[in-house]
Amino acid sequence: IEKIVRAHYKPGGAIIRAMVANLVKGGVIEEHYDAAPSFAVGHRIHVPLQTNDDVVFTIDGKPYKLDVGEAYELNNLLDHAVVNEGDEDRYHLIFDYVPPQQGFQQ
Repeated sequence: IEKIVRAHYKPGGAIIRAMVANLVKGGVIEEHYDAAPSFAVGHRIHVPLQTNDDVVFTIDGKPYKLDVGEAYELNNLLDHAVVNEGDEDRYHLIFDYVPPQQGFQQ
């Protein structure tokens, strides 16, 4: 997490949320958007830890394949959904970074 933040964002902010999310084989996360106030000021980062070719992440109506070990910033204010039609679970490290200008100082 620290390496990603140092490489892409202004220092001095805060990680306000971090988790490993599992989407089981055959699982679906229905299309939705996230309305928490922190999503309007922060950066939601996904790092796939395990995935398969049959996982499709749709953001604002466009399908994406996310590669293991790469970091992706997702705008949670847009409609998004995930479908795992593969034979194995999908795991993502997900964290939210809020820059210092937003008042979430460490």
